[in-house]
Amino acid sequence: MERRRFRSLALLLAALVALGACVASSWLDTTRPVLRTVRIPLAGLTREVRILHVSDLQGRTFGRGQRRIADLLEGRSYDAVALTGDMVRDPGEDPAPARELASVLTGVSEMVVSVPGNHDEQDFATLHLADLGVLDLDDSNARVPAGGPSGSLVLTSLRAAPVTRETSADILVVVEHEPPEPERGAELAAPPASADLYLCGHTHAGLIRLPLLGGLIYPPTGDRPTDFFPELSGRPTRGLRDIGGLRVHISPGLGGWDVGPVGIPRVLNRAEITEIVLEPPSE
Repeated sequence: MERRRFRSLALLLAALVALGACVASSWLDTTRPVLRTVRIPLAGLTREVRILHVSDLQGRTFGRGQRRIADLLEGRSYDAVALTGDMVRDPGEDPAPARELASVLTGVSEMVVSVPGNHDEQDFATLHLADLGVLDLDDSNARVPAGGPSGSLVLTSLRAAPVTRETSADILVVVEHEPPEPERGAELAAPPASADLYLCGHTHAGLIRLPLLGGLIYPPTGDRPTDFFPELSGRPTRGLRDIGGLRVHISPGLGGWDVGPVGIPRVLNRAEITEIVLEPPSE
């Protein structure tokens, strides 16, 4: 009898410890973002080209004035910053957290570009961020001198104009909210686009990630409904991936999801901003 009671108490204690660890991890994942670096060799470069990729803020605040994000970026600078949508939870929501984020980002780069997500107004950047120096890629392309002979870093949106590489010396980066389907990836990897990189978000890296199973949920895209355990069926939710022959970086994003007034925290899935470093290939 005593042995059975001891075993029950031990199991209860273990369950409470596991629950506490899960709650602590979720709090850390949801409220303490990290900066991760992804390096991509690219032929023709003579110096590094640095792009900061930020996505899916979802109206969240990381300290007063987005202080925690500012601390991550202290002393850094970038050729461009790409915001890949969902800066608010719903159209018409208070844009103050997004404006605070934009103020931080315009301090680390002279070129900050944005595209709307499915939770944003279509002209969100023009309405709420343009006065802070953010360019809406739905209106025009961005061109920045880059690391190659007479080449430029060109950032474009699929909605601005047909994606076409103007010169072989350019670095062409497509900035969108949702990851492409393989057919679209193959189209953008081939001429006349021949895109070097595609930046996107939307997935939140599956929001809840489970060992061996990966992300739990892939939100609906286009005509496709929500997928569960998408990575088991070969549908990536984060990181640098090859989709149809196109290099695609899927940002895990900063925010979580909300069901009505209830916010769903991130679990085993740290909020993240990512610096993309395009670099000359090693010899």
